[in-house]
Amino acid sequence: MTHLYEFTKPRNCIQSLLDKLSSPSRIVPLSKGALVSLNHGTEQDCFVFHHGIALLRRIADQMIVGNIEAPLMFGYNRYLNIGSQVYIEAVTDVSFEVIPASQFYHIVSENVLWEPLLNVTMYLSSLLFHKNTILS
Repeated sequence: MTHLYEFTKPRNCIQSLLDKLSSPSRIVPLSKGALVSLNHGTEQDCFVFHHGIALLRRIADQMIVGNIEAPLMFGYNRYLNIGSQVYIEAVTDVSFEVIPASQFYHIVSENVLWEPLLNVTMYLSSLLFHKNTILS
């Protein structure tokens, strides 16, 4: 019997994006237990996790609203500024980087990475749908 929510992380797509988007100078290490605010500027940012596990907590009440297991990227939705709504808590040692959204989309466009980005987006949408059905 196939479970409705069986899906796997599109690691090849994530890696294709990371190969073009990532810059070692932007990668920041975090120790287990570190808290990081994602709202630090006027421009929307994209967040890329290279290593480790972290929680996303809602700023308003510290409720856990998601978890991140690297490799993964999020925050590139032009219509939702997630950085102003959540912060990160490192569950393990983590390495991540912040990429300005304008730079993110320029690199995706220049390197024709729309298909890998679509697959990552569908994966994230599937996770959100699954979590929403559990809560309903």
